[in-house]
Amino acid sequence: MCYLWKPWLVGLHVVSNSVIGLSYFSIPVTLVHIVRQRQDIPFNWIPQLFAAFIICCGIGHLMDIWTLWHPNYWLAIYIRVVTGIVSLATAIALFYLIPQIMALPSRKQIEETNQRLVAEIQEREQVQLELAKLNQELEARVEQRTAQLAAANQQKDQLIAQERNYRQEIEIYKHIIDNIPLGLLVWNLKKTDDASSLSLVTANPAASQILKIDMQAEIGRTIGEAFPNMVTEDCHDLLHTYSWVATSKEAKIIESVNYSDERLQPTVFALKVFPIPNHHLGVAFEDISDRKRMETALAESERLYTSVINSVDEVIFQTDIQGNWTFLSPAWETVTGFPASVSLYQNFTDLMVKATEKQRTQELFQSLINGSQETYQIDFLIQNQQGEPRWLEMYAQPKTDSYGNIIGVWGTINDITQRKQAEELIALRAQELAQANNQLVKITTELERRNAELDQFAYVTSHDLKAPLRAIANLSQWIEEDLADKLTDDTRHQMHLLRSRVNRMDALINGILQYSRIGRITNQPEEVEISQLLAEIIDSLAPPPTFTIAIAKNMPTITTERLPLQMVFTNLISNAIKHHPRIDGCIHITYQEKNEYYEFSIADDGLGIAPEFHEKIFTIFQTLDSRDNTENTGIGLSIVKKIVETQGGTIRLVSQPNCGANFLFTWKK
Repeated sequence: MCYLWKPWLVGLHVVSNSVIGLSYFSIPVTLVHIVRQRQDIPFNWIPQLFAAFIICCGIGHLMDIWTLWHPNYWLAIYIRVVTGIVSLATAIALFYLIPQIMALPSRKQIEETNQRLVAEIQEREQVQLELAKLNQELEARVEQRTAQLAAANQQKDQLIAQERNYRQEIEIYKHIIDNIPLGLLVWNLKKTDDASSLSLVTANPAASQILKIDMQAEIGRTIGEAFPNMVTEDCHDLLHTYSWVATSKEAKIIESVNYSDERLQPTVFALKVFPIPNHHLGVAFEDISDRKRMETALAESERLYTSVINSVDEVIFQTDIQGNWTFLSPAWETVTGFPASVSLYQNFTDLMVKATEKQRTQELFQSLINGSQETYQIDFLIQNQQGEPRWLEMYAQPKTDSYGNIIGVWGTINDITQRKQAEELIALRAQELAQANNQLVKITTELERRNAELDQFAYVTSHDLKAPLRAIANLSQWIEEDLADKLTDDTRHQMHLLRSRVNRMDALINGILQYSRIGRITNQPEEVEISQLLAEIIDSLAPPPTFTIAIAKNMPTITTERLPLQMVFTNLISNAIKHHPRIDGCIHITYQEKNEYYEFSIADDGLGIAPEFHEKIFTIFQTLDSRDNTENTGIGLSIVKKIVETQGGTIRLVSQPNCGANFLFTWKK
């Protein structure tokens, strides 16, 4: 609108502003290039400031082109403000630089100055020529002097190198002396004819460690002051040796010296005494007390080893790699009859009688030598010097050297002739035992057959005997019932007595059957709680209500056959109740635990039994009361005894008349 929409006018503005802007941008580039190429131009920051001003002006012209189509007038005015600030700063800086710019020399002044400088340069070149001549003369003198100094420095370097080498050698020797495990003392013999004038010059650290004395504190003191006991009669020869070494210049080795004083425990030293110039001598020493003790112990060990080898009954041997004896202990002559000196270096198979044993032993020997087997043991037969056969047992293993190489075999040989004879006797006895066992098997089989026949006989007999007894009892009962109104009291008593005899006979037959079957009929063991078992037995016996049966607490639980133990308790408790004179009696059942069994006790407070009847009551069919007074078969206690003994236990009675009876029996756990 401002340009009346005339394209040529707009285009002219665009072209002119573009040319001005591009020109403005090219001028700063040229100025920056000049400043970088000519660092010597004064006030080189002014062109850079001009470049900033010109760039701002170029941006302003380009912004004029932009605002023709885009009305970003705020941005345009900001660019004008920045341009104004930069242009103002440039004008101010240029104003202040006017005096300095005016003070710059003109071209004519610069040419005059250059002419003066050329003249001065020519003068200086002349002076430099003269100085060069003088320098040449000086350099010749310096070279001559330098050669002299180089020769002197070379000689100095050689001396320094030699000194350094000497110092290094001294340091090495000092390091060796300070670190060797040997103690070292250096003495000065001040008077050649007086060994006690030896004074300590120096000592290495090992000397203090070995002697456990601060030897640095002893330096400068005489030998008598440092080691009081060295000047006694016991060490007179040692002092004389020190003096002789210092004067004769010959070394001396002393294998052992014993020394002690208040500071030093009795110690054995090995000494090496050597001469040093100017009447000095060195003493290198070490504590060999432990070694001496070890040597003594080793000698004692060797003596004991020899004593043991000479005293044992076994032959201790060694062979080489070919199997030849290289060592035989004295027991060899006892076993074989041949002296060891005769058998040495002979092959170990020479005495063997059987060729198969020789071959087998050689194979085992080779397996040790080649390392395929670690040990072997073999029995073989020989003939001793008297021609008698002897059985020997050899145990062998490889013998190695310090490098682990197998160099032979060593081991032991035992005379097992008696053992072999015993084995043959045992084999013979075993054969006889086998024959006896076969015979016993036959007898056992026959016995089992007869026991079976006996069981059948007992069963048939008891059946055949019980049938008429039951008939008699029934008939007597029927007769008594049929003639009840005609029988007298005496007749009824006789009929009752008849039935009691029949019942006794029936119980007797049952007891005999039980007695015969004990030990031949076994049951599987089971866990039995004794307290529960006793409760069941007492309940089945139904004692009078006034009768007391006390059972100990914590009765054991054992693994056993239930029925035999039940029969034992039942018989003993039943007897105690049946034979008690009162209905208010008391029975105590207790136990004691032993190592391998339990001991049970059934004690009552009845009439008791005299000692002379203690064995009789365990005999079958034996009773103490009349059978007319008490129905008793005399089999119960014999059954109890047989059951207990069959189970591996014992039964006994402790009783006195009128003091009750105590039956004690043992039962294995």
